[in-house]
Amino acid sequence: MHTRRIALMALGALTLAGLLAAPASAQTVYGGGYGYGPRHLPPWGEGRIDRRQEFQQRRIQEGIASGALTRREAGYLWREQATIRHLEQQALADGRLSRRERFEIERAQDRAAQDIARLTHNGFGRSRGPYGSYGSYR
Repeated sequence: MHTRRIALMALGALTLAGLLAAPASAQTVYGGGYGYGPRHLPPWGEGRIDRRQEFQQRRIQEGIASGALTRREAGYLWREQATIRHLEQQALADGRLSRRERFEIERAQDRAAQDIARLTHNGFGRSRGPYGSYGSYR
């Protein structure tokens, strides 16, 4: 009798744990696209801006690691990210983010995303020029 009770309590605890884990696993489902995070979060506001910033910074780091970005290009992109962070800090100085402020930040992020894509795919890199390795002009 005692063993059966323990087994039922264990089964109940596992069921409860499964029910509680289901929403947590649903929160990690990502909705595709550059910089757009979990589907359960609203597609506007500070959370979206922060997630997009993190994604863009990761893209820059990957470009540096792969050699697709030169030091000058990476410096330009990091300064652009710093400018966006500064815009966000200014916008949040009053404690809220207006539609206009959010629009301006997202427009700057759009430009940054285009710059990241353009500079990582322009054929230049740390170890190669536009015609292959440095010094070889075929």
